[in-house]
Amino acid sequence: MYSTDQVRNNREKLKKQDAWAQSVAKKEFMKNVVVEERRYGPEERERLDLIYPKKRGTGRMPVLFYIHGGGWIAGRKEARRIYCGKFAESGYFVVNIEYTLAPEAKFPTAVRECVNAADYILDHAEEYGIDPDRIAVGGESAGGYYAAFLTAIAKNKNILQEIGLEPMRHTEFDVKACMLNCAAVSFREMIRSGFPDAGLMVWAYTGFTPDEITRRESEEALVKIEPITYMDQNFPPTLLIYGSLDSLRTNTFLLDQKMTELGIPHRLYKSTGIFYGQHTTTMILKSRRAFQVYDDVDGFLKEHLQVGAL
Repeated sequence: MYSTDQVRNNREKLKKQDAWAQSVAKKEFMKNVVVEERRYGPEERERLDLIYPKKRGTGRMPVLFYIHGGGWIAGRKEARRIYCGKFAESGYFVVNIEYTLAPEAKFPTAVRECVNAADYILDHAEEYGIDPDRIAVGGESAGGYYAAFLTAIAKNKNILQEIGLEPMRHTEFDVKACMLNCAAVSFREMIRSGFPDAGLMVWAYTGFTPDEITRRESEEALVKIEPITYMDQNFPPTLLIYGSLDSLRTNTFLLDQKMTELGIPHRLYKSTGIFYGQHTTTMILKSRRAFQVYDDVDGFLKEHLQVGAL
């Protein structure tokens, strides 16, 4: 039904979309930040960017782990450097993570890679001058999926064993705040949504076709690979962003319902308009409206990470 050729075509399409987004984004602030690439593992895509302000204070910096989206099958960290750079200018030490894509790697490979990236950063906490007690995690779309997983793992390290992974080296790893922008956390909702290429994306990552996803016999297997399954009352304060015209917004509504039931502090941010009501477009910093959304995210993170206290 699907093929790797279709995956390659999707990657090329997203690459063009990302190139356009970067071309229209305002990026003057990038002159105020440093971008350094590091490898956190031996695989080709086990890379990350360290993005931080050129002018740093003497105190340890709060950390924002950011994970790009792309439907599990596409995307690259370079396309998020401008967005992450704005956070760096605002006083965060940003870790912009890349990971192995599907179908080359299925669950839980990229989850493990995100955990490895966190271990790598904590290995170098002294060198980088970061504060391991002030960590936030964020991501958009499929990156929101990984961000939710990484955050849940930070609060319950036993999840790693449950999904067949080795323990973290840094068992003290903790997350104080989470930001999920149009996060894709339910494969069934992905299929129901009518989101472009949703069937291809879900097949590449899970191995299930859309027909199999909707059958009851796939339910147990799917539940095990959805981050929403592993959220509990210890999940940190979370900002949920969604677009009013985004067909994936029901994923955010599921998160809202789950967090309400568990008593997890969270806030919904609804972005509207022909452009900014679409999927993840609030990250394209090309207008005053986009910077207003950014300011709201920044304010949320500052509240929970005490960014002013550097």
